[in-house]
Amino acid sequence: MVSKMKYYIQSFGCQMNVYDAKSMMGLLNEAGHESTSHLEEAELILLNTCAIREGAEQRVRGRIGQLKKYKDRGSLKYLGVCGCMGQKEGERLTRDVPFLDLVMGPGAIGSIVRLVDALERGNRPVLDLHGIDDDFDEVYPVADEEIVYPRFLSIMKGCDKKCTYCIVPYTRGPERSRDPQILLQEAESLVQKGYKEITLIGQTVNSYHFGDVHFPKLLEMVNQIAGLKRIRFATSHPNSVTHEMLDAIATLDHVCEHLHLPVQSGSNRVLAEMDRNYTREDYLEITRYFRSRFKAPLIQSTLTTDIIVGFPGETEEDFEQTLDLIRSVRFDGAFMFKYSPRRGTPAAEMENQVDDFTKARRLERLIQLQQQIAGENNRWLIGQKAEVMVERVSHHPKQGRVYEARLRTGRIVKLINPEIEYRVGDMFDVIITDCSSYSLYGNPDHDGSNPKQLEIA
Repeated sequence: MVSKMKYYIQSFGCQMNVYDAKSMMGLLNEAGHESTSHLEEAELILLNTCAIREGAEQRVRGRIGQLKKYKDRGSLKYLGVCGCMGQKEGERLTRDVPFLDLVMGPGAIGSIVRLVDALERGNRPVLDLHGIDDDFDEVYPVADEEIVYPRFLSIMKGCDKKCTYCIVPYTRGPERSRDPQILLQEAESLVQKGYKEITLIGQTVNSYHFGDVHFPKLLEMVNQIAGLKRIRFATSHPNSVTHEMLDAIATLDHVCEHLHLPVQSGSNRVLAEMDRNYTREDYLEITRYFRSRFKAPLIQSTLTTDIIVGFPGETEEDFEQTLDLIRSVRFDGAFMFKYSPRRGTPAAEMENQVDDFTKARRLERLIQLQQQIAGENNRWLIGQKAEVMVERVSHHPKQGRVYEARLRTGRIVKLINPEIEYRVGDMFDVIITDCSSYSLYGNPDHDGSNPKQLEIA
C-alpha cells in the first residue's frame, strides 16, 4: 500500500510554474498527501524549475545541494525536479545528482500522483520527459487553503514563436489552447472558493484560439462570470495583438487596464535576429493605439514590457535605439535582463557574442532610464482616487501594519498602518499621496472626500 506523505513544493520562474505547482498540490492533496511549509517535515520535496536563463538553473542546482542534508538525515524520502529544467536537463541531472529520485517535465504535471506511487514501489530514479500533457483539459482540484493573489489560470500551454534566444518551445512544446468551457468551469470554481481576481496566463496568451473562440472572445466570456471583479492576463506577444484585443481591455467591465507587452529590443536589426516577426514601428503603433483608448492614458492605463540587452551582435547603435524606444513609449515598468545563452537555441551559436562587461554596463543604463520614466509616470497619480484590492499584509517593526494593494491598472499602492484593519481581497478606494519609481503610497478614502474625484480604476 502506498503511504501518504507530507510534501513541499518550491517554484522558480514564471507564472506558469506557479500555476503548475497549484495543480500538483491539488492532485497530491486529493490522493491523501499533505502539504507542509516546513522543509524539515517534508518527506517529498519537489522543485518546480525554470530554464529560461542560466541564473535560474544555477539557483536550482544550488538549492538541490542545500537539500541534500535532509536526505542524509533520513527525513526526506524523495527529492524531485519538475518543470522546464527537468525537461531540458533531465538525463544529465540524474547522472550529476545521484540522490535525485524524480525528474519530470511540465507535460507530466497531471501524472504526479502516479510518479510518486512509482517511487513508493521502489522505482528510482523515475523520469517522465514525454513533454506533452495527455490530460491537458482536465480541471485539477483547487488546492488553495487560503486566498493568495495573484491567482493564475492557464488558458494555453506551449509556444509556436521560436524566438532564437528562447528555450520554452523546446521544453513546453507547441501551442495548445484549452477548451473555453473547461476554462470557465475552472474560473467559476476559483470564484466559488473566494477569489475576486484571476490572471489568465500562457506563454503567448493572446495567441489563444479554440475553434471559433479567439482571445478577445474568451475575455468577453470570462468577463461574464458572476462574482469575478478583476481579470488580468500575461504574457502577450506583439505579433498577436489586434485592435479588438486592445478595445476589450479598454471597454470590458472586469478586464484590467494593464498591457504587459515584451518588446525585447528597439532595433529592427536585432528584432530580426531574434526572429520576433515585428518591427519597431509595429510595436510603436500598438502602444499608441492602446494609450489612445483612454482619456488620461498615463493615469487610466499601465503599459509594461520585457527588454533584453547584449543579444549577440547588438551594437551601441542598436542599444541606443532601444533607449530611444523607451523614451518614446514611456513604459510604466519593465523587466530588464542581460542576454543569457541557452544551449540548443540558435542564438547560443551566433557569432559576435557580447561580453559580460558590456552587457552589465548597458543594463545599468537601461535600468536608470526606466526608473526615471516610471517615477515621472507615477507622479501623475498623486492626488488621484482609485480602487485597490489588498494582496498581502506584513508587519514592520517601526511602521506597523503595511498593506500592499493593487490598482486595476496593476500598480502597487502601499498603505502604512491605516486605522482600519483589512484582509487579503478587501477592495476599497484610496487617495494616492506619494510615489517612488516602483511603488505608490496612499490612504484609504472611505468618506469620499477626495477633492479631485477622478476615478482612475
